[in-house]
Amino acid sequence: MELAQREKFSNPRRICLFSLGTLSVYSECREELLKNKVGGILQEMEEREEDEVAKKYLERVKNKLKHGCIG
Repeated sequence: MELAQREKFSNPRRICLFSLGTLSVYSECREELLKNKVGGILQEMEEREEDEVAKKYLERVKNKLKHGCIG
């Protein structure tokens, strides 16, 4: 999460966000992320993100945290 927040280049940020979305399907990972209140962080990142792919991945993470679904 920290790397996704502070990475200036879009490709590594995309990889971080996609990976967070993948990990978010697992309840243990989802619980840990939610416990650390990443929802607000994701929202802030989404508001300032300019890269459309990174925005898509941010939304993917948020949806998986909210619904706990695969896909």
